[in-house]
Amino acid sequence: MRDLEDRSPHASPAAQGTPRKPCPARAEQKTDTWKNTYAPRAGVEGTANQALNITGIRRARDGGLPKGQLQHAFSAVALNAIRLDAQRNSAADPDRSAGLG
Repeated sequence: MRDLEDRSPHASPAAQGTPRKPCPARAEQKTDTWKNTYAPRAGVEGTANQALNITGIRRARDGGLPKGQLQHAFSAVALNAIRLDAQRNSAADPDRSAGLG
């Protein structure tokens, strides 16, 4: 019988001595075709994460649909103002990177 006391219940298969099989999906993700296909989605994901990180839009400050809608509208205005500022500053100083959050 195997000695189970030596193994952590949360140890990964590699840590437990079992070799991992190569994942074909990970190999496919390294190809240029996959990267070009995924690029539009990556842009959308980045925009959504920017909204979440900057405005905390996932959690409404006050209850109720009208107040939540108002918060989303103000958050969109704030994001657009941040983007406009970053665009204007990057155009004025091309050496400066436009950090959007």
